[in-house]
Amino acid sequence: MGATETLLATAALGMLYPLLCGQPLTIMGATGPIAAYIIALKGLGDAVGVKFLPLYAWSGIFMSGYMFLAAMFSLSNAIKKVTRFTEELFSVLIS
Repeated sequence: MGATETLLATAALGMLYPLLCGQPLTIMGATGPIAAYIIALKGLGDAVGVKFLPLYAWSGIFMSGYMFLAAMFSLSNAIKKVTRFTEELFSVLIS
């Protein structure tokens, strides 16, 4: 996915999501960690010999299953074990 595809997808979903979900102030867009993940996934797909879009789709399906299980077993309570350093590190990556 190049910059043009990312911008078009962000624009389309940025208009569709607020209409369907009722959250008009949600920021839709690629951040630094997401861009780094996509670049790393593309490199992995090239190294293994797998097409990028199916690999990207299957990684999304895997993550949705993982997030479902995390919600079912309330794994968010593990945040108590995370230090402030980790929180600051993620805030630096996102900004």
